[in-house]
Amino acid sequence: MVSTHVVSEGYSYAFDYRSYFRDYYFKENGLMFKSKNDLAIELIDQYESLSNESLCLVGQLEFQQKID
Repeated sequence: MVSTHVVSEGYSYAFDYRSYFRDYYFKENGLMFKSKNDLAIELIDQYESLSNESLCLVGQLEFQQKID
């Protein structure tokens, strides 16, 4: 999962997200693959700042085991 958060006055709020699937899922279903970086860029491009100052922090969470 790739997500964006808005941080204000010490609180972090989930703003938007994109589900990430491995490349074989897209091959099996005839879809165009998007990497985590592609999804992050998509989220950043659609963000509209409410002020003149914005800070973009990008992080990554990886799971070592399959989650059911």
